[in-house]
Amino acid sequence: MEIEKGIKYFEEAIAACIEYCNSNLTEAGHSTIDIAYDIASDSSVGGTSSYNGEKYLIEINYGVLKKINDIYAILLHKNNESFYQKISLEQTFDDYKADFYLSLLVEESLKIVIFHELAHVLNGHLKYLYQNSSEKVNLNLINEDNNELEPLFSQALEMNADAFAATHCISMLTFPKSIYMRNEQCQGLIKNKSHAYLIFYIASGILFSELGMSNPRESKPLNELYYLPLRTRYDTMIRCSTNAYFKLNPEQSSDSEFLNHEFLREMSSNTELYHSMLRVKQGGSNLNFDIKNNIEEISEEYINHADEIFRYWSNTVREPLLKHTIFDLPK
Repeated sequence: MEIEKGIKYFEEAIAACIEYCNSNLTEAGHSTIDIAYDIASDSSVGGTSSYNGEKYLIEINYGVLKKINDIYAILLHKNNESFYQKISLEQTFDDYKADFYLSLLVEESLKIVIFHELAHVLNGHLKYLYQNSSEKVNLNLINEDNNELEPLFSQALEMNADAFAATHCISMLTFPKSIYMRNEQCQGLIKNKSHAYLIFYIASGILFSELGMSNPRESKPLNELYYLPLRTRYDTMIRCSTNAYFKLNPEQSSDSEFLNHEFLREMSSNTELYHSMLRVKQGGSNLNFDIKNNIEEISEEYINHADEIFRYWSNTVREPLLKHTIFDLPK
């Protein structure tokens, strides 16, 4: 992806996601919200969002999605037919169609990042943070220096933003008109709604794996972390995305035989291992992408803690956010 074309593509995608949310607000009888955006080059985090008491700003990092694009360029090369078969549900490699899958997977990865940051705006996270901070500066949740929230509260907001991203991505990707339009561009690209979910599942898995795996790092008590590791959060992302899929598409209830949390949780380790092996083969990285690094992040202790955060959201976080939010908040 050329830099100039990539940045223009990013700007168009961000504007489209903001317009999509504002359209939903209009349909619900609310006023639209003005959200500025910018493109940054950081490759360690997908994006950030901030609020200064008057204006909202989201920044999406080109560096991360450039790496994601490069990963899919390798995975969808004709030498990796197994990945093509997994994403296309076809046995014979099609170079023309592979390019469309590459674009679609990168687009979904980008939308996950964008909608996550928009959740901090639309679900009242940033306004709540601003009103409960001693220093009224340009605040964003990822900056621990000016995040005065309790760690568990901050963890809950991040997981809520993941759920918002999953719901909106699933809504857009499984919408019949969306599937039809993509198949008009490339015949048979998305076979059905469950195939659309599979594409989202793989895109989110590679994204969380790319951002979440690293060199061994010092372990801290879970209750002291402002942000749960992405590998831990991906397990809840699976749960939120399947819940969204069946809520938005109740006629697909039979898909629950294979689109269920336990089965997809097992598959996620295979996706992560595939990605880890690819990063090692790529070389040129200072990071040791060993799946065994920080393995406790996908342990039962961490997953159970994430479950506790769901309850903490319901009992502690949701109520004080209600006066700041625009969309309805999950219970």
